[in-house]
Amino acid sequence: MYLIRLAFRPWRMAPGTQILTTLTLGGVLFFSSFFLWAYFTISPVAEKVKKEQVVTAYFEQNMNTSQEGDIVRSIQSVVGSGVELSVTSPQQFLKEIEVLYPNLRKELLTLGNEVNSVLPKFVSVSGDIPQSVISSIESIPLVSHVETSVDRYKPIIKLFSLIKVASGWVSITLLFVFLASLFLLLVINRSYYSKAIEVFQQMGGDGLINSLPGIFSGASTGFLAGLISGVLWIFTFPFISKTIISVSPLLSDIALPLYSVAFYQIVIATLLGSVVGLFSSFGVGRIR
Repeated sequence: MYLIRLAFRPWRMAPGTQILTTLTLGGVLFFSSFFLWAYFTISPVAEKVKKEQVVTAYFEQNMNTSQEGDIVRSIQSVVGSGVELSVTSPQQFLKEIEVLYPNLRKELLTLGNEVNSVLPKFVSVSGDIPQSVISSIESIPLVSHVETSVDRYKPIIKLFSLIKVASGWVSITLLFVFLASLFLLLVINRSYYSKAIEVFQQMGGDGLINSLPGIFSGASTGFLAGLISGVLWIFTFPFISKTIISVSPLLSDIALPLYSVAFYQIVIATLLGSVVGLFSSFGVGRIR
């Protein structure tokens, strides 16, 4: 019992240092968890952007209605029934731009009947579309050219990959900072009870028993740091994650973090604190 009381001597003798350091460790653990969450959640978004795309097939100009219907049926047979297909005529195109681009619509309407030869006719196909299907659409007669959103999203996919790698490294770095800072704190803390441990050693105390103050000191500090991180996670992270998701529709499928993560932070931080406390005690008590 006395050895356990020794573990809390630093809190009695230097409470300000202990509180400030523990708060800092809690913040570091929170941000490490944040970047770890980003690492695992960005990958599904990038894969979805790669797989789910919008393919636009433009028709040749001066086609009759019968030929347009043949092209639509050909495209439908190629892509199958598992994707969405929509046909946009010049009239529909004018209607779609009426709100966003009213001046452009007015200028186009001044062309009269010639507007049908100026505006494109196209079919949009959205879903999980492999490259082989896109090649088949390109080979359909009277299809002038095909565009895919993958080309448009290539910079975004590269950005997601960069964010994923950076998040992983930042999370690992912050975890290292957490462990190193905790180790240095516990090494400093043992100076508060090192003389008492030396007395136990001279009396024949076992090295593992003499390491208990360091273990309990590390466990208690890790527990408090995990508790601080968990509280931050519960009260701030839902707001942060929803703000990130609202930035772009591409991020709408990001999985929101679970409140149970806060519990895991407390458990893991406590275990890490115990292990770090054991290693920090090697200078005080030797394990035989």
